[in-house]
Amino acid sequence: MTDNEALEKAAEDFRWVTVSNKEELKSLYEKVLPEIRAAAKMLGYAIGVHGSMERDLDLIAVPWTEVAADKEILARAIHRSACGLESQSYAWESKPHGRVATCFPICFPEFNHGTLSLGHIDLSVWQSKRDAEKLCLIKEALSGLLKVSRECANDYEYGENGYEFYRLLAHEALKKINETK
Repeated sequence: MTDNEALEKAAEDFRWVTVSNKEELKSLYEKVLPEIRAAAKMLGYAIGVHGSMERDLDLIAVPWTEVAADKEILARAIHRSACGLESQSYAWESKPHGRVATCFPICFPEFNHGTLSLGHIDLSVWQSKRDAEKLCLIKEALSGLLKVSRECANDYEYGENGYEFYRLLAHEALKKINETK
């Protein structure tokens, strides 16, 4: 597919909606929800809704199959299902219990200007246990690297060997991460 064909396809899928009041907003959320659930199901997730759907559409995505897609792929599919748009990447925030969250607009509300996240999807994704374990190992490895780099910063005797030490430490961290698969 050429770039022009991709742009034409994206333009056909684009469904930016303007809503005039809370009732229209809630109706839009209810309308796009089945499409969102279908897209998430194809990627190995179940979607739950929490909240009133009066301001934003709060979604909880839980891995439901043995293999579930990456959170970025899931967010793009949900965004595309809701309004035909998608982003190259999403800003993720860590939450308690291994969740990560992002939010993105799906319509333009003509009311309550300035209300935070009005017309947005607030997507919370539970990462699989394997992903959470990998994240912990990565954090542990980075903490170790920071500790060692602080210790070595004033020790000029490390020289060329300092690089080799960091490389070995990173290699061990990657080995631990791969063992959690």
